[in-house]
Amino acid sequence: MNISWILKQSFILYKKYYRRLLPWGFFLAVAAAIGNAFVMKIAQNETMMMFWGVIIGTIFTSWPQMILYLWCLHVIRNGDTPEDFQQGLSALWGAYLATVFAFQIMIFSGLLLLVIPGFFFLGIFWFAPILVLDLKHEEAWFSESFKQSAKLVKGFFWPTLTMLFLTAIIISVPVLVLKYINFKYADSLISVWTAIAAPYIYLCQVQMYISLNDLKKEQSAG
Repeated sequence: MNISWILKQSFILYKKYYRRLLPWGFFLAVAAAIGNAFVMKIAQNETMMMFWGVIIGTIFTSWPQMILYLWCLHVIRNGDTPEDFQQGLSALWGAYLATVFAFQIMIFSGLLLLVIPGFFFLGIFWFAPILVLDLKHEEAWFSESFKQSAKLVKGFFWPTLTMLFLTAIIISVPVLVLKYINFKYADSLISVWTAIAAPYIYLCQVQMYISLNDLKKEQSAG
């Protein structure tokens, strides 16, 4: 698994298809900002802020997340051909939202169990939100997305976790620097950076998903 190739190839694709991807990055950043503002109004303490942050944040950001994943799958596989995923998006969104909630519950439960299980669940189920979109025409696609993600990551857990942490570092380091500087427009710049970086992060994740799929098929054929 060539992680450096995935990072480089994702950057090349982003430069080529940014007109399709970047608007959804800004949509995602705006949705996250609105969700955070709403949480700040209703949360009475830090515990409730965390609770409502997960629920409301997921609901507000799930639609642009889903479209970003679909666009990433499309441009990696089909390039400049017209998109073909606009039909049935409402039903697909419900399954995607349920998958993301289940994914977050598993991670949160794992983190409560001495942290390590949380990282384990994060690694093996990282591709479940992509799979629920990619398996949309198959039976039991919701439950199958978690099974297929675990099967996909088997034998490639550490490369998957490495990619996960690399993408987290890419998007979070500038955010932490801006928060540390703490000047007047820091929050606005954080939103702009999130909007710009998010499509690249999604491309990296989807590119790794497709690469792992190809490797598994080669292993099965061999």
